[in-house]
Amino acid sequence: MSLTRKFPGVATLSGCIYVIGGSDTGPTKKHCSVEKYIPSLNQWVAVAPLSTPRSGLCTVVLEGCIFAIGGHDGNSPLSSVEKYDPLLNEWSSQPSMCLARDCVSGSLVRVEVGVSGGAPRMSSPVVAGGSSSRASPDNGTISPIIT
Repeated sequence: MSLTRKFPGVATLSGCIYVIGGSDTGPTKKHCSVEKYIPSLNQWVAVAPLSTPRSGLCTVVLEGCIFAIGGHDGNSPLSSVEKYDPLLNEWSSQPSMCLARDCVSGSLVRVEVGVSGGAPRMSSPVVAGGSSSRASPDNGTISPIIT
């Protein structure tokens, strides 16, 4: 990789590893760059950058695309979501989460992206399961999950 990254998002897609965003050694310098590792070539290559620099994000792969969800931009936690299409090599904005979250986790549940935990601001403790969101690729909406 060309950059040292703390708290990046990481995803695997089509046999490659993507390292997304992250932060520098300082607390406010966040990266929007994305690098892809191609094992067959033993090589890292740059791909399209995120629109918003972020670290502490979660990543989920769904229907051949990578979703970068939440995180922190150096000033505040993010509710925004971006989707990477590897065929077009571009990121596009998606509907935001209901709450901004840093250090969030997410997973794929059937064909929906589930997001849980995270901190609403840098000084807040990370909440395990306090509030959750889900996204459906069918209608592109993100809604709270009532537990």
